[in-house]
Amino acid sequence: MKKVLSPVPGFLLLCVARFMVMLDLSIVILALPAMGKDFHVPASMLPWVLTIYAVTFGGFLLLAGKAGDLLGKRRLVLWGFAVFTLASFAGGLAQNLTQFVIARGFQGLGAALLSPNAFALVVTLFQDPKGRSRAIGLWSALSGVALPLGGLLGGLLVSGPGWRWVMLLNVPLGVLSLGATGFLIPRGEVAAPRPRLDWAGAFLVTAGLIALVFALSEGVRLGWVLPIATVVGIGLLVLFVLWEKRSRHPLVRLELFRDRTLVGANLTMGLGMAGLVSCLFALTFFGQHTLGISPISSGLLLLPMSVVFIACTLGSARLARSSPRLTILTGTLLMALGFAVLSFMVSGPGVLGWYLAGSLLVGAFGLALPVIFQVGVAGAPRSDQGLASGLLNTSQQIGAGLGLAVSTAVATTTQNTFLVCAAFLIVAAWTAATLMGPRLSQPQVSA
Repeated sequence: MKKVLSPVPGFLLLCVARFMVMLDLSIVILALPAMGKDFHVPASMLPWVLTIYAVTFGGFLLLAGKAGDLLGKRRLVLWGFAVFTLASFAGGLAQNLTQFVIARGFQGLGAALLSPNAFALVVTLFQDPKGRSRAIGLWSALSGVALPLGGLLGGLLVSGPGWRWVMLLNVPLGVLSLGATGFLIPRGEVAAPRPRLDWAGAFLVTAGLIALVFALSEGVRLGWVLPIATVVGIGLLVLFVLWEKRSRHPLVRLELFRDRTLVGANLTMGLGMAGLVSCLFALTFFGQHTLGISPISSGLLLLPMSVVFIACTLGSARLARSSPRLTILTGTLLMALGFAVLSFMVSGPGVLGWYLAGSLLVGAFGLALPVIFQVGVAGAPRSDQGLASGLLNTSQQIGAGLGLAVSTAVATTTQNTFLVCAAFLIVAAWTAATLMGPRLSQPQVSA
């Protein structure tokens, strides 16, 4: 009789993959001032380190999910660990900002290969419906807490072995995970019939987003860049939509966007992540440049926000049972209020009070994040819920990248950055209120 292995070790391995890719969106934030000093570049160029990762992650995520159906999800997870680990090693050894940004771009590609296929394997590992539901719930909570904890871990590494270890830390984890995948994740059957991969669609959307980020990031510094890069970016995105309409195997079925709830969830997710990542970036530079505190002190100041974020993430499901939309509105509006409080923060007496009050309110976004995932998937037909989940992950990453580019382009001071973040969340709350219908009383759990 064949012995049935426990799915728990494989599940824990896949959780490592998810934690790594979400952590690396924020773990480098506390390292940016030290990195800029070593590379001799101005602070205005450092947001590229965050945006290139988020945009390549989001741009290739849906393609990677389809590739898992074609080539096998286990194989894509192996490729993802390999690309992510090699890119992390290259980033840790980078000698200038250009090399580091290129490494981060490939790291984002590795994250795209890992994320959707790891989640699909989580679903297949658990045959028992109750066990599967618990696993998906833990997976969702892990996704929510990795981002704020990244800042804390980044501060510890920068103050300890040095900023390069925010990248090099992934190398031993990646190598061990790559080896463990072969033992802990069973081989699965490749789906048939085999779909074709929409490489053109993935290239058009990713290149278009990078062009827009370039326009926003460098347009003010290099005046001629703004109109050219903007036209190129918009043109590529228009071509993407036209291509998707005509493609026999589109990356995204555009008909899915007829659902108001799904559109609202994706917009709310993107705007929320735009505010959160921009806030973490601004808090880092305010702490280290304005207050003159160390990276580890900056990381410790993020701890209260992380604790509130985790607590709200874990408690959001109970609140969402009565009204998912109200739970999302509460989380987004409290976060907007937190940004408004932080905008009054200046160096001098009382600065820590403003800092803590604002950051605690920002942590309340943990109420909204898991529920946005849930209602976004619940609003799609059952046959499209996998695609809907992928779209939400895509919106999460692209929102972070574009939001950071917008905030750094239009804000001239740290205080103005927080006001821009508040504007993101006010629009997110309005989107949730107008597009997410009250009929969503019992959302389905998703990743």
